[in-house]
Amino acid sequence: MDDISTFSTGRKHGLLRFWVLNLLTQKQLNGSEIIKEIESNSMGWWKPSPGSIYPLLSKLEEDKLVVRNDDNRYIITDDGRKIVEKHFQRVRHFYNQTNPDDVKSVLENIHSELMFILDSDKPFEGIEEEIQKIENKLNEIKKRLIR
Repeated sequence: MDDISTFSTGRKHGLLRFWVLNLLTQKQLNGSEIIKEIESNSMGWWKPSPGSIYPLLSKLEEDKLVVRNDDNRYIITDDGRKIVEKHFQRVRHFYNQTNPDDVKSVLENIHSELMFILDSDKPFEGIEEEIQKIENKLNEIKKRLIR
């Protein structure tokens, strides 16, 4: 059940199992709360569907990695915690992209995204206003560095 390949495929849904388990190490959640947490933690980048969350929760329950309490919230078991502890360092890069711990991590993520854009073969038309907004925010950050 704890095969790392189920966690580190590099695709969003390949890490869903780990992400849910990791969220449950922090607090008890029901399915809709898990969806909201992932959407919030990813700043809207990803909102898993109920069709992916609820079957996953059933499978995690079947595998004895979580249990459901009387108010339909899920609690991670000791076996589930062991999986999170075992694999956290191996998936930390992805996890930090959606849950950065500090400003430097955020900036590293931005740098990676900009490199992706530069490597893209898509045209850059109609993005001047967005670039100006980003430039303004970067200038605000630079001003704080000078103080």
